[in-house]
Amino acid sequence: YQRRVHGGKINSRNVQFHLIQEIIIKERIEFDGGSSSLRNTCLPILDDVFDIIQKNQTLKIRIEGHTCSEGPSEWNKILSFHRAEAVRHYLVNKGISESRLTAVGFGFSRPLKDNTTWGGRSANRRVEFIVVDN
Repeated sequence: YQRRVHGGKINSRNVQFHLIQEIIIKERIEFDGGSSSLRNTCLPILDDVFDIIQKNQTLKIRIEGHTCSEGPSEWNKILSFHRAEAVRHYLVNKGISESRLTAVGFGFSRPLKDNTTWGGRSANRRVEFIVVDN
């Protein structure tokens, strides 16, 4: 990890943490298609997120799930919540207190990119870690 006390960055191989705002993951949290089952390939990323949250005991995190616009809106909202909840469950099972983590699903209501291209849809399928209290 690299640490800067004021201005706030903690870096690891897979994760970058900006104090006050969010934990930015450099790689995607991946799930099996159309499901909330975490792929084993993303577990090292979640382990890095765990390390950051564990080392910063005052952090409370909102885990946000997002999808692309393929499929019905209500289904995507439910899927995005279940994906965020799967991440929350993983972190709780590793030892983070449930009271420090919340999960929310936004479906495709907050796209980063245009949903008309494969690349845009891919970018919009994501999980974000937002610091809500520090």
